[in-house]
Amino acid sequence: LADTCDGIFSARKKEDMLRIMKDSRLGAFGGIALIFYYLLYYVLGSEVLNGLPGLGSQIGLIISLGLISRAMLALGHWQLVYSGYNPNGMGKMMVGTPKWGILLGQLLTLVILFFIIGVKSLLAYGLTTLVVFLYRRHIYHLLGGMSGDTVGCMGPLSEVTFLLGLLALGGF
Repeated sequence: LADTCDGIFSARKKEDMLRIMKDSRLGAFGGIALIFYYLLYYVLGSEVLNGLPGLGSQIGLIISLGLISRAMLALGHWQLVYSGYNPNGMGKMMVGTPKWGILLGQLLTLVILFFIIGVKSLLAYGLTTLVVFLYRRHIYHLLGGMSGDTVGCMGPLSEVTFLLGLLALGGF
């Protein structure tokens, strides 16, 4: 998340954005993004958790957040075009992920979310999928493809979006 925000919000050329993302140091935009992410995660998570009846539902929410994060990371591999800085980087390994595997993962995610949370989780999943595809489209526009950092950013983005969706729907 931090590396992606440092690069994307630098408003530079593609090569410079990728170079900034590769840099291990935390920049101003990355620091601000992390602060906002953790604040949003805390506030949204607290609101949703406070509305849950018991410990089982709270554990279900925590499992669901991990599940949605991984599902959206997998969905980000759909026909992935790599545009990273390093030709041997992590993002390059994700090119060519089989579509059937991604679809099977999404189907299993939907079934598990339905059994943990119910119908509201399916609507929140839909919202999260939309946001992830809009994010991906924007990154493709800026960089011509994805890098390992930009794919990794989908995890935190999807968790916060899923929480927002659940909160908008009234929790569980």
